[in-house]
Amino acid sequence: MRRFFDRVLNLFDWLDGIELVIVAGVAALLVVLGPLLVVYRFVFARHYVVASALMLVWSVCIAACVRDLRRQAFTWVSAIAVGVWGVTTVILGFGIK
Repeated sequence: MRRFFDRVLNLFDWLDGIELVIVAGVAALLVVLGPLLVVYRFVFARHYVVASALMLVWSVCIAACVRDLRRQAFTWVSAIAVGVWGVTTVILGFGIK
């Protein structure tokens, strides 16, 4: 009987792993594809300056986060870059007509 419960618990551990992979995968896709979609919509609406500014902020955010991952420390610079990027993406993304 104990072996049965061990197998059931292993099955639940496996399902937890699958759930984590799915959630992390969707989050990664949204982080990568969300800003690109907003920039595409700006370019399509002929707002080139705003699209360029958003790509610049996104690039700075990526560079800061990569630098911090290499240093194995998350700094306030990266936190501010991620915050500015997130706010501009959401505000400008909803403001497209």
